[in-house]
Amino acid sequence: MEPLDILLLQETKIEEDALLSLSRIKWNKNSGKAVSARGTSGALATLWLEDMFQLKSSFATQHWIYTKLQHLPSKISLALFNLYVPINFLEKKDY
Repeated sequence: MEPLDILLLQETKIEEDALLSLSRIKWNKNSGKAVSARGTSGALATLWLEDMFQLKSSFATQHWIYTKLQHLPSKISLALFNLYVPINFLEKKDY
């Protein structure tokens, strides 16, 4: 498998800080944005290699993460949306 420069995770059930720490050890990603699991929700994370991408902007809620990254070698901008759609009706209403 080719090494990945960006990794989007869903349904992790891991809290935000632990997920970002684990990303450095397990997937070798040294930058990222994450939101914690709440209730039956799955936690989300968007992770990337800091030497390949620069964060330009981001916004997150319980159910999605938006990140705008710039690929440093090419200067191309990327807009990434990482979504988790809850199954539970009450969580859908909460958004």
